[in-house]
Amino acid sequence: MHKICRWNGFARFLEFILLYLPSFLSRYSIQLMIVALPWLMQARKASMNEISMNFAWFFTGSLVMTFLAAKVLSSLNIKSSLIISIIIVSLLSFASLLIIEPTNIAIIRFLQGGVLAFLRPLSKIWLMEFKAHNLSVQDLATRSSWSQILISVGTILGGWFGARLGMITGGMQELVTFSAILFLTPMLLFIVAFAIYFLAYNEKDKINPSSEKPGKASLTAGFKFFLRMPKLLLALILYLLSLTAFKVLIIAFPFQVRSLMPSFEQLKSLELILVMQPIAFLVGNWLLTQILKYFKTNYSIGIMFICISTTFIALLPWLTIYTSNLFISGFLICFGGGLLSGFIYPLLIYIIGDELNKCELNLKRHIILVTSLVADIGQFFGILLLSLSVFEIMPLHSLCVVLAFTVMAIIFFIITEQKKRLKELNYT
Repeated sequence: MHKICRWNGFARFLEFILLYLPSFLSRYSIQLMIVALPWLMQARKASMNEISMNFAWFFTGSLVMTFLAAKVLSSLNIKSSLIISIIIVSLLSFASLLIIEPTNIAIIRFLQGGVLAFLRPLSKIWLMEFKAHNLSVQDLATRSSWSQILISVGTILGGWFGARLGMITGGMQELVTFSAILFLTPMLLFIVAFAIYFLAYNEKDKINPSSEKPGKASLTAGFKFFLRMPKLLLALILYLLSLTAFKVLIIAFPFQVRSLMPSFEQLKSLELILVMQPIAFLVGNWLLTQILKYFKTNYSIGIMFICISTTFIALLPWLTIYTSNLFISGFLICFGGGLLSGFIYPLLIYIIGDELNKCELNLKRHIILVTSLVADIGQFFGILLLSLSVFEIMPLHSLCVVLAFTVMAIIFFIITEQKKRLKELNYT
């Protein structure tokens, strides 16, 4: 009996790894690359233009391959596809930091973005389907919150290790060793956990993803799901805008650090600010529980809070431009990232959760794919805005203000729509 209890506890630990490690890796790999790559390329005398183009290649590959994923998603075996994606992403991320020639870096960056275009929706689908018998909307929101915690941890560790990797001065051998440990260890952990769990656990019906057969659906059907419900579409657009602003912020920050030439001790103390991200995540998650507690399925209130949060994130790049204080910049970045991962995305999932549970399996997958595509578009726009700023086509602070005013215009639209609705209810 004691052995059974011990095995059940170990099995739950393995389930946790299998359920949430893909979410961790989908953010950890890209964050490590985003932070480390600018410093490593600058050390190799690369220009800001070359570095921006590398990120542009990455998100272009992600956008292109998302459409391909939409074509093959219904025929994919989620388990095997997830493992293959994790292995390829880890190997490409490892290779991308070691190759010096700009053309080869661009090719690897495109492929890396393409594979991540599969990994992100696959990790979300896996989260939705793994042991998903009788999964309620509240359970789905809980899984989403835990997923965002792991994504937040992935962001923190990726940023911290990326900064350490970018500051390596010990030569290529040290870079290769450190990169191999950072990228390949999480991959091996997932593979080992997967093998132990699925080979040793005999109750197949309890561990397999949903046995429901996929029906006919497409990316178009996923978009139509949002187009039928303007409030959900609005929440999706706000999610896109918040990711655009945050991507500008998180990529521009390493250049700000580099230009100020801080001492190593200052950089070490700056790492303490990374603790702010999980704190902000907890604040955002607490705010989410309060909203769900008092407003329940009132989507308009939820979207209003998404608007306010998105406005704050949209103003962050503008605020950091006018400060030469690394601690203030780092604080704002970490707080914004925590708010995005702990509040905006879980609230979006909760808002669409009621409708999502009514859909058949393949349509669910394509709805998740639409959210991933929107995330890619938002990040691509962030790179585009940063490039416009680099080429002095439009100052970055002007772009941030325009973005913030766009969000505020949406808030005004929601308020007027709510007033109309209240008048109609009072009239009837």
